[in-house]
Amino acid sequence: MTATRLQWAVVAAAVLIAGAFFVSFILGLRSDAPVPDAVRERDIPGLFSGKRVEVLNASAKPGLARQATQLLRDAGFDVVYFGNATSTSRTSVVLDRVGKLEVAQGAGRTLGISSVATEKDSTRMVEASVVLGSDWAAPVKNPPR
Repeated sequence: MTATRLQWAVVAAAVLIAGAFFVSFILGLRSDAPVPDAVRERDIPGLFSGKRVEVLNASAKPGLARQATQLLRDAGFDVVYFGNATSTSRTSVVLDRVGKLEVAQGAGRTLGISSVATEKDSTRMVEASVVLGSDWAAPVKNPPR
């Protein structure tokens, strides 16, 4: 094959592949099959929960974010991220990110944090951000009797 014929063959193959992707995309958009409720609610946790939370450790104490994450998950929150905050803080706060103050307040109650504020930030993809300061300690559970 000459260089020109090879170039045309590559271009033709690229056009065919692009066309196949386009057709597949259009057919995917036209899918009339509804998402089963079982998939919507069970198999994709957090996608429809409305209780997505991130936990940020703003203290110098290691392991706080993991501890708080477990408490929140046990209470039914979907913790989609936990890790260290970019700065330190002495006081803990739960931030409402999308105008659902009740989610932030619920996370605060679960963790024993009374300070709740609204700082909307839809780019974070969560309803609430928990910022654990050096004042936070895991709530003590009552031992079973």
